[in-house]
Amino acid sequence: MINLMQGDCLERMKEIPDGSVDMILTDPPYGMDFQSNRRLVMDKFKKIQNDNNLKWLPDFVSECHRVMNNNTALYFFCSWHNLDIFKQEIEKLFKIKNVIVWVKNNHGSGDLKAQYAPKHEFVIYANKGRSMFRSKRISDVMEYPKIHSSKLQHPTEKKYRYA
Repeated sequence: MINLMQGDCLERMKEIPDGSVDMILTDPPYGMDFQSNRRLVMDKFKKIQNDNNLKWLPDFVSECHRVMNNNTALYFFCSWHNLDIFKQEIEKLFKIKNVIVWVKNNHGSGDLKAQYAPKHEFVIYANKGRSMFRSKRISDVMEYPKIHSSKLQHPTEKKYRYA
């Protein structure tokens, strides 16, 4: 059964019983004070709320561990900016199995004259116990184009078109 809850995750997670979740896929704030410079997004959205620090991270990882069943998987989106901080916090309670590279086949903004154009994001794949694959083993580099749309609900929303 899939349950969808809306609200502040640190508050709403307290309502979830211990060991009752079979997988968590999360795309939290990356702790980089993000503001899109793409006009389509910039005109519609302000800076991402609570993206200016990672003070919430230890409590969030601890709550993830508490609510997850044994032998389950955690997928944690993050950016290279704070990959080391995310990894250090997650590996306190979980076994990190891979850092998956999502090649999104478009690039973000940034310093257009002195920075390479980023075409990827990272997903930390970790286990509580040992989560076994339910089908064949796949690569840790995933190439799924990100879809841009004027109907976005969030400035870093993940929308995919599967090949």
